[in-house]
Amino acid sequence: MASIDDLVLEHCGATLEVLYPVPCACGGQARVCRVLGPSQKAGRGASAPKSKTVVLRLHSSIKGIEGEGEGDHGDGPGTSAEVGHGEDARRTKLWDFLEELRVGSAGGAGREPAAAASGVLGSREPIECLPMTDASVREALASHERGKRGSGAPRYYLHPNILTPLAFFRAPGGAVVSVYPNPGGQLSSVLKYSTRGFLNGATSALIVYQVAQLVRFCHGRGLALGSLSASNFFCSDQGLVRALVDYNKLRGVAGTGRDDGDAGNQSDGAAGRLAEGFVAWRQGALSNFDYLMLLNWACGRERGNLAFYPVLPWVVDMTQDPREDAAEGGGWRDLTQTKWRLAKGDLQLDMTYVCSDPPHHVSDEALSELTVCVYLARRLRKEVLTDVVRAVFEPREYPSSMQRMFQWTPDEAIPDFYDNPEIFSSTHEGMDNLQAPHWSKSPQDFVKIHREALESPRVSEVLHRWIDLNFGAALLGEDAVANKNVHLPHKDTCFPRCRGRFQLFATAHPGRFPPPPRALSFGGCRDLEAADRFTATNLSFCERSYNARHQAPGRGDDSRHVDVAFVCRLASALFSPRRRDALLADAGLVTAISSSPPPGAEDEHLFPRSLRQYVRGLVSASPALTMDHVVLCPAFQAHVKDAYDLVAASSDPARSLGDRLAAILDHTRSRLAGAADRGVHVVALRCLLDALHFPSGEVGEAREPSDREGHDLAGILEILLAKLPADVTKDHLLPFLVVALQGSSTPASVLPGNRRLALALRGLLLDSHFCGRLLDLLGADCFFRNLYPKVIELVAQGGGSGSAALVSEVVTTMAARLPLPVTVKKVLDPLLNLLYYDPCFAGLVCDLSQRLGRTFVQTQVYPRLVEIAGRAVVAAGRSGRLRPTPQATDHLGSALALLTAVRGHVDPAVVMRTLVEDTWRGEVQQPGLLLQILLLPYPDLSVLCRTAALLVDGAISGGGRKYVLGTLIPNLEPIFFLGQDPADYYIAAVTFLHRRLCQAAGEEAVGEACAGWASIEAVRARDKLGVEEIASLDSLPSLGGDPDGAKSWASGYRWLCRSEGGPSLPFSPTMPEGIKVSPSSYVTSLDDGLGTDFRCVHQFKPSVSRVRFAVAEEMAGLVLAAGSASSSSSSPVIRAWDFGEDRVERIYVGHGSSVTGLASLRGGKVVASCEAAGKLRVWEPKTDAEACYGLGDGGAGEHGGGQDVGCTCLAAHGDLVALGREDGSLATFDADAQRPLGLWRACQGQDQGSIQAMAAHSAGGLLACGFSAGSASLLDLRSGRIVRSFDATRGSGAVRCLSFAGENLVCAGGRDSVRVYDRRKLSEATMAATSCKGGSPTGVYPAGRQVLVSWGPRLQVLDPTCSDAVEAAGRPFKLRNLGGAKESSNISGVSVLGLSHCVVVGNESSILFYSLS
Repeated sequence: MASIDDLVLEHCGATLEVLYPVPCACGGQARVCRVLGPSQKAGRGASAPKSKTVVLRLHSSIKGIEGEGEGDHGDGPGTSAEVGHGEDARRTKLWDFLEELRVGSAGGAGREPAAAASGVLGSREPIECLPMTDASVREALASHERGKRGSGAPRYYLHPNILTPLAFFRAPGGAVVSVYPNPGGQLSSVLKYSTRGFLNGATSALIVYQVAQLVRFCHGRGLALGSLSASNFFCSDQGLVRALVDYNKLRGVAGTGRDDGDAGNQSDGAAGRLAEGFVAWRQGALSNFDYLMLLNWACGRERGNLAFYPVLPWVVDMTQDPREDAAEGGGWRDLTQTKWRLAKGDLQLDMTYVCSDPPHHVSDEALSELTVCVYLARRLRKEVLTDVVRAVFEPREYPSSMQRMFQWTPDEAIPDFYDNPEIFSSTHEGMDNLQAPHWSKSPQDFVKIHREALESPRVSEVLHRWIDLNFGAALLGEDAVANKNVHLPHKDTCFPRCRGRFQLFATAHPGRFPPPPRALSFGGCRDLEAADRFTATNLSFCERSYNARHQAPGRGDDSRHVDVAFVCRLASALFSPRRRDALLADAGLVTAISSSPPPGAEDEHLFPRSLRQYVRGLVSASPALTMDHVVLCPAFQAHVKDAYDLVAASSDPARSLGDRLAAILDHTRSRLAGAADRGVHVVALRCLLDALHFPSGEVGEAREPSDREGHDLAGILEILLAKLPADVTKDHLLPFLVVALQGSSTPASVLPGNRRLALALRGLLLDSHFCGRLLDLLGADCFFRNLYPKVIELVAQGGGSGSAALVSEVVTTMAARLPLPVTVKKVLDPLLNLLYYDPCFAGLVCDLSQRLGRTFVQTQVYPRLVEIAGRAVVAAGRSGRLRPTPQATDHLGSALALLTAVRGHVDPAVVMRTLVEDTWRGEVQQPGLLLQILLLPYPDLSVLCRTAALLVDGAISGGGRKYVLGTLIPNLEPIFFLGQDPADYYIAAVTFLHRRLCQAAGEEAVGEACAGWASIEAVRARDKLGVEEIASLDSLPSLGGDPDGAKSWASGYRWLCRSEGGPSLPFSPTMPEGIKVSPSSYVTSLDDGLGTDFRCVHQFKPSVSRVRFAVAEEMAGLVLAAGSASSSSSSPVIRAWDFGEDRVERIYVGHGSSVTGLASLRGGKVVASCEAAGKLRVWEPKTDAEACYGLGDGGAGEHGGGQDVGCTCLAAHGDLVALGREDGSLATFDADAQRPLGLWRACQGQDQGSIQAMAAHSAGGLLACGFSAGSASLLDLRSGRIVRSFDATRGSGAVRCLSFAGENLVCAGGRDSVRVYDRRKLSEATMAATSCKGGSPTGVYPAGRQVLVSWGPRLQVLDPTCSDAVEAAGRPFKLRNLGGAKESSNISGVSVLGLSHCVVVGNESSILFYSLS
């Protein structure tokens, strides 16, 4: 029978191109093929992996097809007649399987998984076998595309977890070929290369459950799947597992009389072949080339897959003939070092390792896709080269010779350099053939000599060292550091990965045995005992599989146990903490479960506690165990089954996009709502992202969602934002939203593959309710940093008045949810700054002012508009220009239009003082601001007219007619002096000013006041523009409605409103010219650093004596102060103040002993506090709700539950509360589930004393603990594992305070100094700061990239990122209170309100607010 490659090339080569085989699956009779477009031609070599692909499968030994010749297709089954059941003795297992399991096309595709497994078969249809031609293949693919658009269900749908064939084709000679859509990555590769972000507990259980459901489904129909392997399964992006069933290995179960006797023809799987190959290579029966290709095959590397091509070593540097007896080492490559190390040099790698985060030597794969394309450039199509290498094809840019190729790349070689001389011949015009080295006669001769060099004794003796570097022990751990082979770890992702680096061997690979006959330059491994230990450690499970190969069960055994054994083995591989155990799922046939248990049962203690029961139930299998026991195992909780239904429903190709979104919403809202494991919501996220994108390789235009789709999508996103783990939201959902909501169609950084959005999601930003929910769920800081700039970009990008109105509603709705200081800094200030670049933002400011009322306008909007106008005048005076820039003119015009609109909400006396009347600077009198604008050289007509109108109206309302006639008009005389040859627009503006004066004070009175001036009539006679054109100038409507606004805090924040000094806007008077900036540049933060100019704007007494802790929560507007009830009482009390209204929200007196820790959760809605007696109290500051937990035994009981150990400090991260204890341990509590999580060990080695200080890293998921002995530890908050321990104070006593700064810095305060450490290398401090006044630090508080250190009553600004220690540590200073006096009380707490640009400082007697503007 012809091979599948030959069949494709001969019969459908214009439509399909074979890329590479599917490893391990179906006996090598499956191929991944690229679908060629109408204008493309199949050529030699592989295609880019981003292309659309399908899988072709050749079914061998099809006895039921009566073929009478190549051209005669006969009348075999599926041609026109239905295949019956139990009638034809010559039926093959293929047809038996399809007839036995097929659900049928009538309603089968929409059937729920439970119904598919219940034994109810749908209507049967004939199996049609099409002729294998280009036309029939194209028609089958087109029919599949129509089916995906909802016009029909897949015809041969069997089960959600069986890969559904699109069609069957019959080739001459009786061969049958089936075609399948792109199934995703092989499960064997997913297990090897996916991170824990994908293989979390919920997804791992889901994978096992899907395989178990499939096996149970088949067993219910009297069939066993035979020798299953992870390579027989494929995993999609959303986590759907589907099997490519090998029909030739199906077997009847015991007692059915359907055992075909073909069970002995079993594959050993990847691990079995690896064991055989190792033994054969070690004994010299297998060549170096074949053994290396075997290792590549075990890792999933295949020829044709350019992104994951087989990798082989360079053995010579191409300078000398390896056949000659050259000097020792001459011309031979050193195989004890990586090619990357040889190319870069040790000095560069050491520098990279020290300076990088995380530390690494190698930043790329051993063989990248780009390098492979360069190697094969002369045989690949130009489309591939322009897609991977560079967009413009430049044939002369590619290396021209093998020697240049070796020198050019730090990557390793490919097998084609050892067996394929065709890659030297170019098929491209302008690209010369690749030149072989000078010591070879031809490419064929070079390949022969190069292969001989690879097999030479010199290479054989040290090849195991190269294997260690690329496949073995030197990939990880201390061996990797010693060999300068630490790779940059892959970014954790919630999607499956199918390529990367995988450690096949955990210990050093032994050398070849027997050793070469002569001594060589490199020392080899000749220790036979080491080789035996290597076999026992790395390949013991492989040998069990290999030995069991010939022990297939007989007819008396129940062959279903083989399938059960695979499910158990898969569970062990998934839940094992050792990545190498992924090979267990490919270990081949295990026949006797009782005598050869799946690996992992003896290592149960290595599994996480939450998974031990699950693993114990699966791996402790017995011969009596059936799939019913597995599927009904209690470890498969209800949420796993619901997640399975969700994946199956969202992956159903017969469902429309709207139906898929509705199914996802139904599951996330109801069936998954109560799941304790948040990993099931990660599954829902994958299903959502998969539904929103076109499949890989498909191109289409994103459409607007329907009303139902938009509603469902918004509901799904709201639920996921509330339920997803914080790291998944940050790393996956939030980047997707940022890219998708800004209108991009290719958020490639989130999804694997080149996939485009099928829905345009930008319209969601115009939904005020959805944006409000995003603000609540993401938090203000995250929202304003990532999404708010995209909202206001919609204003600048236009879209009509309707779009502007929706954006205005969104902005005002958000402002109504925010405290006043946050509204000012994050909403108002950016909009005012953007007026410089686009006047369209004036309408948004006007709407915001209308919504927030008179107080907001008077105290926040109006002063800023006056500041903008004043800075424009200053900038025009400094520029020396005869005419202002268009940006400056538009900025000033917008400010004047807004001043006109809001003037009615401002006290007329304030308008007179700030805009109309003259001002004094020292002894110098200056004209009013509006008069200065009129005197500017050649301003714009609209600016002049708006200024004139505002000047006259302000003077009339504030000073009356008498002021206008007696003071204003005499000051305007220079304005009416035209000079020589004035501009037309200036004459028009003067005329307009005169008319407004006449309307306000009367024409006759104005004429009398202007007596002696140049004739006004002469001025008006020269007006060529006309009053009508001036009157048509655009203007904003005046604010109307309720002047007090709809905001509850319209009269609140009086301390902010009465603060002196005026606003400070974050832009320079000399604005950049001609630059259209993104609104994101005006979403200001404290990352640029703090100064020492702390201006006190508010102060109050907390009514708590001897304040020990002071915590401010920005979004809730609360200050928490913990201390004693009075100076004469030691009773602990915590007061919660609303600092916007200056009132007490709650006085909490529930503590029985002194408060030792205090933190706010959920934006201030919940407070956690601990006491010295060891109790944790969780309470709400605005209600009477509270709960007390005793954590002495780390158990789950409330109100006691063991002998409590004293609590010394507290830290919070999300809903996790950690309490430091006197015995040096950590008690952890889940505030969301309201239950203790248990005790964590916080230090390594000997006892380090009690925990004295703690700090949580909000972004990195780390917890820092400082001990009384002076050491500190970093713990992973997700697992409780100790990451690093270090000496924090360097012998200067206990750790008094801790804080994180930026991404990687840890600040620790000791007896007399604060030391800064880089958490990537904690051996020594990067800097140390002390107080010039002496004393000990009492607190370290993060403030952007800086930290604030309190030294008793003094505060110090420390910049840990600064390389200069003198500049980094500012001088400690005493803060001044509202009255200007210096505070002498010790500081008890500092909170930085980053959104408001304020710092709240609590000392022993007061709470003070300082502005950082």
